[in-house]
Amino acid sequence: HAMAGIYTSPGVDPAYVFIEEALAGTLGEPYPGIDQEQTSRFRLVGFVTDPSRRVDVFLVDVAGSGEAERRLTTLSPSSVGQVGRIRITLPAKANFLPMTREVRIRIEGHTSSKVAGGLDSGQYTAPIAEFIYPENTRFGRPRSPVSVPFENFCFLKNGGGLLGTLGRDALPDAARPPILALNPFPSSGHTASQPRANGTASCP
Repeated sequence: HAMAGIYTSPGVDPAYVFIEEALAGTLGEPYPGIDQEQTSRFRLVGFVTDPSRRVDVFLVDVAGSGEAERRLTTLSPSSVGQVGRIRITLPAKANFLPMTREVRIRIEGHTSSKVAGGLDSGQYTAPIAEFIYPENTRFGRPRSPVSVPFENFCFLKNGGGLLGTLGRDALPDAARPPILALNPFPSSGHTASQPRANGTASCP
């Protein structure tokens, strides 16, 4: 059993990043007579081989065959303890809607290059591994369970772009099958969420 730390020269490309954990709260929608606890807490833990460089964090929205990055924050890697670790928990009542399938980190100012397996150096994209759903505030109360607000999951409601597994990401878009919306859709009983106080809305 061995533990190895791998680091690259300060400020020199290529350098590498890795996401260990990503989770997000889904918030929820109000239901008359049902008390619920909800959160949109966002947590990310990762590592970078060059602790001297900052790392940008993005949510990745998909639409049709394209994607758009939604920047959340920029992190400075740890220089003590686990050197190179990046870690953040964003506020529990912030609003990161709409929900996305993937999160991406990228070394600030890094010039990307292809490395073994066709991966890009300097950035790492991973699925959000855990979604925190709203739940009732009291156990044992004879009330309906709180519905999951699937309307806020754009990749379920509208589809998730084009399939890229098994080398399909190297094919032209026209040759890649689309990831379709769920049908039938598991509606929570709400229409599309209304814009919130900060102007953010769910899927179009």
